[in-house]
Amino acid sequence: MKPYVLTLPAIAIGFSINAIAIPSAQANPQPDDVPELRPQLEEAPKDEQIPSAAALQAQVDDSAQSQAETSEAPGETPQEDIAESEPISNEDVISGDGSTLRINVTGEKFEDDIQEVAGSISVITAQEFKDSGIRSLQEIARLVPNFSFFGSGPRSNNPIVNIRGLANDPALVGSPQSSVGIYIDDVPVDIATSATALYDIERIEVLRGPQGTLYGRNSQGGVINIITAPPDNSTRFNGLVNLGTDALREVQLGISTPLTDNLFLSLGGSYFETDGFIRNTLQDTDAAERQDYGFRGQLRWIPSDEWDIRIGADYEKFDDDRVFVRDTDNSNFDEVRDDFPGGFFEVDRNAQFARVQYTGPDLVITSISGRREWDQDSRGDADFTSADVFIGFTDIDIVQYSQELRVQSPKDNGRWRWLVGGFFEHEDTELRAGAEFGEAGAVPDFGIFPGTANTTLGDLTENTYAIFTQSSYDVTERLTLTAGLRFEHRDFSIDRRSRLTFEGNSMAPVPDYSLTSSDSILLPKVAIEYRFQPHILAYGNISRGYKPGGFNTVSDSPDESEFESETSVNYEVGLKTSWLDDRLTANLALFKTDVSEYQVVGFVGEGANQIVTVLNATDADIWGVELELRAKPTDRIDLIASFGYLNTEFQDFTDTLTGEDLSGNQLPSSPEYTYALAAQYRDPGGFFGRVELSGFGTYFFDQSNTRKQDPFVLVNARIGYEFDDFALYAYANNLFDQDYFASGSNNGDGSFITTPGDGRVVGVQFRASF
Repeated sequence: MKPYVLTLPAIAIGFSINAIAIPSAQANPQPDDVPELRPQLEEAPKDEQIPSAAALQAQVDDSAQSQAETSEAPGETPQEDIAESEPISNEDVISGDGSTLRINVTGEKFEDDIQEVAGSISVITAQEFKDSGIRSLQEIARLVPNFSFFGSGPRSNNPIVNIRGLANDPALVGSPQSSVGIYIDDVPVDIATSATALYDIERIEVLRGPQGTLYGRNSQGGVINIITAPPDNSTRFNGLVNLGTDALREVQLGISTPLTDNLFLSLGGSYFETDGFIRNTLQDTDAAERQDYGFRGQLRWIPSDEWDIRIGADYEKFDDDRVFVRDTDNSNFDEVRDDFPGGFFEVDRNAQFARVQYTGPDLVITSISGRREWDQDSRGDADFTSADVFIGFTDIDIVQYSQELRVQSPKDNGRWRWLVGGFFEHEDTELRAGAEFGEAGAVPDFGIFPGTANTTLGDLTENTYAIFTQSSYDVTERLTLTAGLRFEHRDFSIDRRSRLTFEGNSMAPVPDYSLTSSDSILLPKVAIEYRFQPHILAYGNISRGYKPGGFNTVSDSPDESEFESETSVNYEVGLKTSWLDDRLTANLALFKTDVSEYQVVGFVGEGANQIVTVLNATDADIWGVELELRAKPTDRIDLIASFGYLNTEFQDFTDTLTGEDLSGNQLPSSPEYTYALAAQYRDPGGFFGRVELSGFGTYFFDQSNTRKQDPFVLVNARIGYEFDDFALYAYANNLFDQDYFASGSNNGDGSFITTPGDGRVVGVQFRASF
């Protein structure tokens, strides 16, 4: 086995240009609030109930008759004046009188009812966020079909994020991007630095399928769009205290208030700690302790009706135990036997952003500037045994800058909606990772003595330039056509060094190398949508996806360092429906993805001569289906159900390092199916109850399909009482203490290192909001 352990990806991107942008027009403007031509389908004003499906159909019939009488062209019916919508509040979950399932989203850059978005999108609203007790992206994934978010060690470690079989691999050190894009308030976040506490959330949107024609950073599998609550002209306070088993203690506080008539401020903070459920039986200590805290602030200035300017910053500190992983043959999920007692995993993260928006009569211009810094330092037992073989260490510093500029059509642009954007990103990564050998790992004949350190040092730089556009045209009141295009160019480089050090002496076991490369690609998209009835929308689209190649810092050989970009052609058809006066929504999507040069980890050689690199599978095939149901049979009851089936297969893949033919195997970290069921009851008198069930099908840990996780089910339950401004809940997550492995990695010698999923947590939670 190689004398050091696979470490976290070190990625490259972003230098922020200070864009001159022109921001928003309304007293309290809603960014990206652009209406559609279809008057019979527009959102009702806040103080009116959303019309029923029958009423909407009557409006369609009346509209058609009016057009015939006035000889106006289809789709050009005069619109009624509509009051400007206010900024979405943290509490906005449904529209109308509280009995319908109307949720507004902005995932496609134009505010719209989720049932009017011609694509696969799931949303977690602010209220559902609270009702579910969600505090991480992993918990959100349990409610969304064909979306998996698996940890690969401490919470602050690089997770495995998978949408529809397209994912990142934590072992691809130097892989620049994931297939899944993560955005926080419009600023792209690298997967390696995506760990963040979720609080004061307005909503979270999960878009499935390529989104490169709408978003700055490319995303082949989909986008996770996190929107925090912006400050406005109301004063709000919210707080949370959470106490649970395994010494879990959590506090969140937030306040938002106007400073003047047009200047608003929000501040928030969070603290979390736990002893975890993993025990080091060799040292008789807890092996998964965590202590995380952070702060967040945002200042919003609206100098006039046309402008909306926001600046924000946040800081987080993660102080976790070192990665607690071991071979899947170990049946004791809550035990490890590490010989190194001083392991740690520390991260300091800070981020800043500026969002400037101008809304004029003819266009809307939005500028988003972002900076994100990630400083990780970790040390711990890396042989995952009780023997003193070696201690692993990793030090990663990532600085990411990004600048996006979008110009799009205004709210009243009639039948044509369009968007044009530009994006620039620069990322610098400095990596220091390796192992210090102990008594059991020393090989004096090869010059490796106890205390010898084998260190890999890599500096990676990447610049990304992109322009993107998407345009939709209402051919008739029922038929809409969409076309989009993205052009992206990347320049990336690596300076890679390796050192053996002992008692102040240093030598290079393999030669240093420096490499540079570049890549350009065109990504088109076409789509069609048709409204059979106001409550029935059918759509289809074809798009091209792209996951960049890069350099792998783990490889000793420059010939094995670079790997190719991954591309895909994506086909999707879907149906969105609402019934029973909008008390029931049912959405169905079928998709197929043909992938070329799918990126996987490869191994060659043994012991100190082993090479870890990235391989490209020639062809892979993915297809699946997704079904989402939401029902509100009464004002007190909410029901949610979702199901996703995923069939993945390598069509043509021979491991060029081992000669093994892996064609026919399943893609790693891709559950065969996912499903979720949730039932919730909220009584006007204050009683609240909710139960959730999430299921996962079989998934493999590597492309050889050597080890797998069998199907499992997780159950969460909450019960409580809600007052006007306060609420008290009791909850149980993973109620039946289901054992499962969240992720696993081939160690190159036939063994596997894995990360167990979270065990049962029982606790009480107090919330205040006024």
